[in-house]
Amino acid sequence: MKVTARSAGQSNTGPVRTYLTMSKKKYVDTSVTDSVLEKLKKAQDEEKSPNAYYKFKAWLHYANLKSWQGQQWHFAYVNYCGEEMRCTCGLAVPIKNKSDMKPEVLEKLGVLNLDLVQKSTGHRQLPTFKGQVAAFIYDYTHVGGLGMYNYHCLCQQCGEYLQGQSSSDAITWCKFHNQVCAS
Repeated sequence: MKVTARSAGQSNTGPVRTYLTMSKKKYVDTSVTDSVLEKLKKAQDEEKSPNAYYKFKAWLHYANLKSWQGQQWHFAYVNYCGEEMRCTCGLAVPIKNKSDMKPEVLEKLGVLNLDLVQKSTGHRQLPTFKGQVAAFIYDYTHVGGLGMYNYHCLCQQCGEYLQGQSSSDAITWCKFHNQVCAS
C-alpha cells in the first residue's frame, strides 16, 4: 500500500479553521499555537511506521508558518486545492483574481517579484492578526556567513518599498507607513 499524507491522517489543510470576512475579503485562521505544534510533534514522535515522515512534514509545515508569522512575512505560503492562494496572515485570494491595488502603485511595485497574494490588499497585522495593514514585509534574504537576515518591505498605498533592512528597521518602516499612508 502506498503511504500518502491522507492515509497517514494528514491533509494539506491541517488545523486551518473557518473563513472570516473583513471588508469583503476572505480570511482563514492560520494562527499556529504552541499547543498545536506540541500535539503534532507528539504524534510524530509516537509514530513508528513509515507514516512518521508525513507526521514530520505536517509539523514542519506549521512550525515554518509560525516562524514566518513571527517575522511578519506576508507571502502566498500555500495553494489551497488549486482554487486560492493563502497568505501567512490568513488572506485567501482566488487564483483567478487580479491585483486590486491602484494601477499607479502596482506600476511602482512592478520591479519587485511579487506573488498574487502580495499584489492583493487586505492583509492582516502579523503576528496578532488584528486590523489590516498596507505596509508589510514581503521577502527577506539570508546574509551568508553573518547568520542574519535582510528584510524587504513595501507599502500598497503609496508604492514605496525598502530592501535590505534589519528586522527592527523594516518593522519600524512598516509601522510608519501604516500610520501615515493608511489613514
